[in-house]
Amino acid sequence: MSVSGRISGDDGGSRRDFPNGVRGLQSRSRSARRGRKATAELQAGRPGYRALWNHFFATSRLVWKREWGSLGVQFDLWKGEASVDSLMEPMIEELKARHIAEESEGALVIRIARNDDKKEMPPLILVKSTARSCTAATDLATIIDACANRIRPHSLVVDQRQHQHFEQVFRAAHKAASAARRNWSTPASAR
Repeated sequence: MSVSGRISGDDGGSRRDFPNGVRGLQSRSRSARRGRKATAELQAGRPGYRALWNHFFATSRLVWKREWGSLGVQFDLWKGEASVDSLMEPMIEELKARHIAEESEGALVIRIARNDDKKEMPPLILVKSTARSCTAATDLATIIDACANRIRPHSLVVDQRQHQHFEQVFRAAHKAASAARRNWSTPASAR
C-alpha cells in the first residue's frame, strides 16, 4: 500500500510526519494481522503456541493463587479459555444443526432479543464474517462445558462495560440449554 499526500503547514515537519504516520498505521495493521493469525493457531492447537500458553497460564496461576489466597478465596478448579478450544467446532456445528445459530451478513449469530427488552439487544456473534471465532463463542463453550460436567454454579464478576456481552452469552446459553445436556464432543451428524 502506498499513500502519499501533501499537508500544508508552516514548517516542513507536517509534510514529513504524514508518511511516517501512515507507515505506523500500516505497521499496526500488520501486527494486528499477525496477532489474529497467532490466536487462530493457538486455538487450533499449534504445539509451540500451546506449550507457551500453558507456561503462561501455570505461571499466572501461581500469582493468582497467592493474591486470591491473601483475600481468603480459593478455587477448586482452574481452567483457562483454551480448555474449551476442542469443544468449539462441535458446539458451533450442533448450534447450526439445531437452528439455534444462523448466518447473518456472513457471520454466525444467535438471536437473543426478547419481546420485553427495553433496549435493543443485538445477536450474539459466534463466528465473524472473517471465519474467526469470537470471545463470545469461547464464553458460551465454557458455560456448556460446565453444564455438561456438572460443575456447580459459580459467580462471575465483571465490570459494567461487559454487562451486555455476558447478558448476550447467558441468553444464548439459555436458548441452547437443551443442547447443553448432550455430548458436545460428538458432532450432531455423528450421533
